[in-house]
Amino acid sequence: MSDEVFATIAIAFIVVLLIMFGLGLRRGKNVQATNEQIEANQKRQIELHERQVAALERIAEALDRRG
Repeated sequence: MSDEVFATIAIAFIVVLLIMFGLGLRRGKNVQATNEQIEANQKRQIELHERQVAALERIAEALDRRG
């Protein structure tokens, strides 16, 4: 194999690796953004659940006072 062919193959391999790395970084950022959105949604659900529990406790206390 001549040196020119080997150099061309080596450069092509490096270019492919750089492209893969670039795509991987972009995908990682997308996954991170999705994870942050999921975390925010879960926090909102927890807050809603806590408000519902507090409301149910108030209702139960009111019913107990009524007898």
